[in-house]
Order: sequence, then C-alpha cells, then structure tokens
Amino acid sequence: MLLELKNITKEFPVKTGIAGTTGRVVRAVDRVSLGVEEGESLSLVGESGCGKTTLARIVMQLIRGYEGQVIYDSKPVDKNNIASYRKNVQMVFQDPYSSLDPRYTIRRVIGEGMELDRLRFKTQQERELRIQQMLKSVHLSHDMLNRYPHEFSGGERQRIAIARALVLNPKVLILDEAVSSLDVLVQEEILKLLARLQKQMNLTYIFISHNLKVVKRISERVAVMYKGRIVELARTEDIFNNPQHQYTKDLLMAALNYKSVVREDQIKINDNAKLFEYADGHYVLG
Repeated sequence: MLLELKNITKEFPVKTGIAGTTGRVVRAVDRVSLGVEEGESLSLVGESGCGKTTLARIVMQLIRGYEGQVIYDSKPVDKNNIASYRKNVQMVFQDPYSSLDPRYTIRRVIGEGMELDRLRFKTQQERELRIQQMLKSVHLSHDMLNRYPHEFSGGERQRIAIARALVLNPKVLILDEAVSSLDVLVQEEILKLLARLQKQMNLTYIFISHNLKVVKRISERVAVMYKGRIVELARTEDIFNNPQHQYTKDLLMAALNYKSVVREDQIKINDNAKLFEYADGHYVLG
C-alpha cells in the first residue's frame, strides 16, 4: 500500500454559548482503517457531515490531535518526515473561488509550493520553467501568469488549483469535492483532465464526493462512510451493482434514482462491529 490509515479517530468538543464547552464530544471519524494502492483511484462517499472532509484533512495533516496512524510508503507520518510527506501528498479543495489567494498572481499561486523544495528548484529560471510546464499540463497558456484569480472562470481556477497541487510532482492527490461547484460541461472537462494526468504522472487519487455519478466514472474502488465509519468498501462495480450495507442501498436510491428513503429508525452500527469480507474484496461493516 502506498498510503494507509490505521484506526483513525478524531473527536471535537461540543461548544455552547459564546466560548464555553459542554464537556461532551462528537466523534467525527470513528476507527477508520483504509489503504490505497499506488496508481489507484479510491472514492470516499457519504452524506454531508459523515466525516469525509475531516478524514481528508487528517490525511493532509491539516488536523492534528487524532488517534491512529497515517502511514505513507510503509513509514508512519510524524514530525520527522512531515516535510517530505507534504511534497508527496497534495490536495485540491472544493471551491476554486476561495482556495486561491486573490492577492497573488497566478505565477505566485503556482510557484509558492516550490518553496518546499528549494534543492530541486534552485534558480528563478528553473522555477519559471516548472510553472509554465504545469500550466501547459492543465491546458492553460503561460500568458495568464501575471493575471489574478478573479480574472478567471471557475473551471479555469480549478485547473490552476490542480497545477498548483502538482507542481512538486506528488504521488497522491486528494480531491475534496473538486468538481461539485462547477457546471456539468466544465465537470466533464476537469474529469477528462484528471484521467489524463493520472496516466501521465502515475498519480494516486482519493476522490471525496457526494456525486455518485462522478464517483462511478472516476473510481476503481469506493468506500462508503456513515457516521464517521467506513460501512462498505469494494470495487466500484460491486458497490453500484450489488451493495450490501443498508446505508449504501439508501444512498444509491437517493442519488441515482432520486427517491428519498423514509426510515422509522436510524441505521444502527454496533460499536464493536468490524469490516468483514465477502468474495472479491468486498468489505462490509458487520
């Protein structure tokens, strides 16, 4: 496995009033274990508030104070290797309108990441060449470099965000709802771009989304998340054609058939439940 999560748990305090806390906590991520192979596309799906983005930010080490381990290339991520880890694991955020600093030119937006690897990009000429290469890779022209983010459309901004994320040639790219704010035609263009870049750069994708139609197209495996837990994990075709967990069935019904599910009771998950395996690597929370 290129990237592994082992028993990741993250709790947040429940606040009340202006500054107080109740002493209670909410468990946003609950004992999640997951592995991603090099070159694979894994999607993480589930309803809003299920813990997808929190888990992604833990993988990126943007959230600390969690239990469990993030392991990259067989080595636990810690303070001794965090700098090299961040060169290899990058993220593209949901909103291209807020993820780019409006005060920076596109040249500075893309080039900022190269500060993490001064040994590789020693001269301004080397940095400029790399910036132009990345713009070309996402089908944008180098004459855009002196312009500012507000001068671009949402699709162009997301291409710039992808170029920024790839400037250090990372191995893993986390895409957190990276096409959800774009219209359908632009989504199609970005998905084709991501597929091409994955082949060219041997990228590993963790694709976080609630859009199951997009997930079905881009993923090799799908992990279904509910109330902070992974309740089902399988190949994409197995998830869509033969879902095993009740929550997965409800999610597919709502997302693909536009039929709401009325439950008398919430789906309950046993605290001691563990993922058990069906044939062909299909895992379901028991």
